Amino acid sequence: MKSATPFRLYYRLEEIQNLAELENQLTALIQAGIHGIVINPNTENFDERVLENIQLLCNSQIDVYLEDAFELTNQYNFTGVLFSKQDFSVAEIRKSNPTIKIGGKATNLAECKNWELQKIDFIEFCPPSNQQSTPFTKQILGAESFTKIFPKEEAYGWMILSLNLPVFASGIDQLDSLKELIDTSSVSGAIISDQFEPKISREKIVREILK
Repeated sequence: MKSATPFRLYYRLEEIQNLAELENQLTALIQAGIHGIVINPNTENFDERVLENIQLLCNSQIDVYLEDAFELTNQYNFTGVLFSKQDFSVAEIRKSNPTIKIGGKATNLAECKNWELQKIDFIEFCPPSNQQSTPFTKQILGAESFTKIFPKEEAYGWMILSLNLPVFASGIDQLDSLKELIDTSSVSGAIISDQFEPKISREKIVREILK
């Protein structure tokens, strides 16, 4: 995987209580330096008013990706769409919207390679979690799983398996684990959510990671 761009941090918005809270949350994240947000528009409370507010707050400042919602992405002129399955034609999507950015979710290297063949723009990689792990082993394995698949330095012969797409790590919920990932792997960015260090404010987390 090759990337000349700085590490990028996205935030997955999973729950919206009201529009005032949304505006305060997004404003704080933008001021803290977040690069983009990811939204599943099928989540409860994500209605038309929410998407309109997100468009007004974010479109000119940070990236906005909708999950599995190409039509809504077009309608609100968001940055791009993030697909969970490889059951569509990238060529057809680009034909109707040449400027749209396309991401794909993967849980293993084979899925990453399949996405690369489709010529998308980036991959969100989230390895399967170990349900029997303790909080300590979960933190260690979180970084190790990425380091093994996307090492910082390419070993001899690794170019056969390496990717040329930017990879965004997700599924990590510990700050120390994410910092280790940045130091030891070649991922281009990360997607964090409300499960990431829930006792620390969102904007403080963003500043801590991007400092």
